[in-house]
Amino acid sequence: MSAAAESTSKRLTLACMCFALFMVMLDSTVVNLALKTIQIKMHASYSEVQLDRRRLRLALASLLLTGGTLGDLFGRRRAFISGLALFTGGSVLCALAPSTSFLIGSRVVQGVGGALMLPSTLSIITNTFRDPANVPGDRSVGRYLGTRPGHRAADRRHPGRPFDWQSIFWINVPIGVVALAMAVLFVPESSDRAGRSLDLPGQVTAIVGLVALTYAFIEANTYGWTSARIVSCFVVAAVALGLFLLIELRGRSPLLQLKFFRSGTFSGANLVGVIVSFAFFG
Repeated sequence: MSAAAESTSKRLTLACMCFALFMVMLDSTVVNLALKTIQIKMHASYSEVQLDRRRLRLALASLLLTGGTLGDLFGRRRAFISGLALFTGGSVLCALAPSTSFLIGSRVVQGVGGALMLPSTLSIITNTFRDPANVPGDRSVGRYLGTRPGHRAADRRHPGRPFDWQSIFWINVPIGVVALAMAVLFVPESSDRAGRSLDLPGQVTAIVGLVALTYAFIEANTYGWTSARIVSCFVVAAVALGLFLLIELRGRSPLLQLKFFRSGTFSGANLVGVIVSFAFFG
């Protein structure tokens, strides 16, 4: 492959990853602004529409580590395409949802798709651009633009406006279809199978711990920080994540390479990511 063709391929791969990240960021913003309209149109309670929003984040947060490992073992392109297809298909199901329970289930499908897709995007970019200084990108545009269609779908005070709440999910479909086509045509496959395995004990303890911890933070204001339900979740999270750390320290093929945290760059980047996500999604 010539240098020009290789450069074009890399740019198209980056554009595909940006498309996918844009869709997830857009979805996370736009749905928040349309919750009131969804509640009114579906004759749902406030707790039901909040449950819809929370289930995507619960599925996404608890399965991110697993999604990254599956991509490393079975192919990052394959994991990315699978996650993107799930997220796009989940968006269609959300738009066609006849009830809040169906909508909540469809949001879980989106969360699973996002958990497969997001780790793969970063791994694919790292594998494509060996020099980190040459990787551009900023996900904030999706968050900002998401406020515009979300506001239009949520604000029904103008009777001539043609959009309803379903439009916030239909927005994802053309983006997802374009990203899928680009992934099939241009994104190279890569993996990191050498000496790796699924680390099932690590997978189980990580999922249990992250589900319990995420659920506790999400539902604490509903049930009270000192309620038996929330305190129990924090206890389960502490035990499960403690076991997870022990397993990762002693395992032959750890799900999470804890030695990476010795790097100031790695730890600093993760800390910044936690602060930004906590501020934005909170």
